[in-house]
Amino acid sequence: SGGGSGVKRSRRYFPGSHRYVYYRDSHPIYYYSNSAPPRKKKKLVPRLILSGVALLAVNAFLFWCDFRNPKKLVLDYPAEARVMDEAGIIPESEERELTNTLREFLDLTGISPVVLTGKNEDWMQYYSSMENYAYDRYVNLFDDEKHWLIVYTEPGSASGNFNDWNWEGMQGNDTDYILYEEKTADFTDHLHKLLLKRSDYSVAGAIDGAFRYIMPDLMKPGFTMDGMTTLLMGNAIGLFLIGSMVIGVISNNKLVGAERCATDQGVSPEDTCEYCGGVYVHGIHLSCPHCGAAIKPMKQGYPAGFGTPNQSYAGNEGYPNQGYAGNAGYPNQGYAGNAGYPNQGFAGNTGYPNQGYPGNTGYPNQGFAGNAGYPNQNYQGNTAYPNQNYPGANGDPNQIYPGNAGYQNQNYPGNVGYPNQNYPGNTGYPNQSYPGGPGYPNQNYPGGS
Repeated sequence: SGGGSGVKRSRRYFPGSHRYVYYRDSHPIYYYSNSAPPRKKKKLVPRLILSGVALLAVNAFLFWCDFRNPKKLVLDYPAEARVMDEAGIIPESEERELTNTLREFLDLTGISPVVLTGKNEDWMQYYSSMENYAYDRYVNLFDDEKHWLIVYTEPGSASGNFNDWNWEGMQGNDTDYILYEEKTADFTDHLHKLLLKRSDYSVAGAIDGAFRYIMPDLMKPGFTMDGMTTLLMGNAIGLFLIGSMVIGVISNNKLVGAERCATDQGVSPEDTCEYCGGVYVHGIHLSCPHCGAAIKPMKQGYPAGFGTPNQSYAGNEGYPNQGYAGNAGYPNQGYAGNAGYPNQGFAGNTGYPNQGYPGNTGYPNQGFAGNAGYPNQNYQGNTAYPNQNYPGANGDPNQIYPGNAGYQNQNYPGNVGYPNQNYPGNTGYPNQSYPGGPGYPNQNYPGGS
């Protein structure tokens, strides 16, 4: 499921949702949503360009913040490189060697390194931590922010083979750009390792080794590890957001043109186009959504509410663009009853084009009362003849007819006959033979219709 701004979409029905359909590879894809489909596609390329520009801007900012190009500090203060061995634990030869290393460090960085030794008792009696002791010594020894003080202390009297030594570094604020956290951490780690190797390194040797360990790369430009981590995380987050945006745009665009189904639950009636073979859903389209061809009428047997496109029909059969009550109907007309014909409305079982007739019998362009009628004349009773009235069993001039009625130039058995034809039964019409009762021009009709 997904969506934004309160829009929820899912492949399964949930309360308050409606079923929608769109097509992919000529097949319907259904989904449920509490919101109508999007009306227009979102443009992906401009969004990608803006996202890319924003990501580059963030990268540039992080690059500018983290990239370091250290410069030697200006020696506008009383610079120095010295060893203050107040504990008396550094031999003179080692002190000279360590002092030389400290001078190299000063020449490289412009930072004044000072090593101070003392006894644990000097600070443990008066300070809560060695950090406080080192800070107090710094502010009392120097008036600037360009010194780096290394304080080392150990017990005044030996306690067996265990030496409870301590050390702390305190640097001025102006040294932070060169002695940033990553570099001071390297110094701390290396000094600890060397101090633990007391059989191989003296105190002076360990401090000297730590300085020489960080000096080769100290003034090289580059990124810090923390900065690289931040840069990578920022890019990962940015790429994730861009990817989410792309997925959102694609998801939005594929739903453009989706339509609501006739029902939200149950089976949607599908059919296959006879022309392109694509599958479509009934009750939505006027033509095939894939090729535009006409679609087939809906088959019977679908749940109530389904009908041919854009129409609802009561009963079992319906035809396009019309609503019919009953079982049968025809295009563009509404008929009550079982039978109807184009462009006319007829009451009863039988009707004919362009005329409305009461009863069972009617003829073109004329209205007749009774059972028999003829073109262009109105006749009452059972027998009528062209241009003549004959009572009873009379016949016509120049002819003798058995039965009740006859016609000119013809002999007809039965009661009624018509010109140029012989008809058994009661009724006949010009140029046609009809079994049964009434009939109509140029047609054969069984029964009474």
